[in-house]
Amino acid sequence: MSSPTTLNWGILGAGSIAKAFAQGLATSRTGKLRAIASRSQEKADAFGNEFKLPGRYGTYDALLNDADVDAVYIATPHPHHAEWAIKAAEAGKHLLVEKPIALNFAEASAIVEAAREHDVFLMEAFMYRCHPLIGDVCARIQSGVIG
Repeated sequence: MSSPTTLNWGILGAGSIAKAFAQGLATSRTGKLRAIASRSQEKADAFGNEFKLPGRYGTYDALLNDADVDAVYIATPHPHHAEWAIKAAEAGKHLLVEKPIALNFAEASAIVEAAREHDVFLMEAFMYRCHPLIGDVCARIQSGVIG
């Protein structure tokens, strides 16, 4: 388990989006990349070597069983987002799911329900949600300058 000020991350999927996330996380003051899972041990090991990770798993389930991982970034192909987001929530992992969060309303609803049921944080990885410019726009709307 991480310290109170550090969130230990695992990534499901070792593609280019996962690498971009890992590179961004490397500059974080509050997050640390701990583990990678891929559909093959070879891909997990290559990714783990590149980012010097202690956890390298050839199955997604193995990463979800890692007690040192607090949060999971779901970077699998889109059709697998719902399945693995729900399994991660059931494992007690906080969730950041690459967009789109699901393929349809029913899948998205099931993910939200799983996160609520297991009391884990859930967010879709949509970059504009946390972009600094959004805060500025919201402040301008609230002040009446625009909107």
